[in-house]
Amino acid sequence: MELDSSLPSNRRRWHFRFEASWLLEDTCEAEVKRLWAVSSGSLPKRLAMLGEGLDGWFSRIKRDRQLSVRDLRKRLTDLADLYPTDEVLHETINVKLALNLEIDREELYWEQRARANCIFSPSSCLKRPLNGIRF
Repeated sequence: MELDSSLPSNRRRWHFRFEASWLLEDTCEAEVKRLWAVSSGSLPKRLAMLGEGLDGWFSRIKRDRQLSVRDLRKRLTDLADLYPTDEVLHETINVKLALNLEIDREELYWEQRARANCIFSPSSCLKRPLNGIRF
């Protein structure tokens, strides 16, 4: 049996984790199909390639989302400075709805990540007393 010594021994092993927030993305299904079509080899290898591809895809989505939230907040600030006509109020509502959707997506992502962390490391989720007093 031959071991691959090219990786440092202290490096953490990558594990695929499905993120429920991926399903909120319009491009999720198409990205899964694309990644599956370009992968080759055995089933475990194809699944690993799919997982790594989805991680990269979602990293790009998160980066774009951060830019989008920043732009939406700036647009909302700009709209607040304008005289409240029907058009301005309509656009303000649309910007607020889009901003709420982006924030809800981010919240779903972090809620799932917190649950996953409790599953993989229960000791990190134990409640600690705020004042240091133990009962």
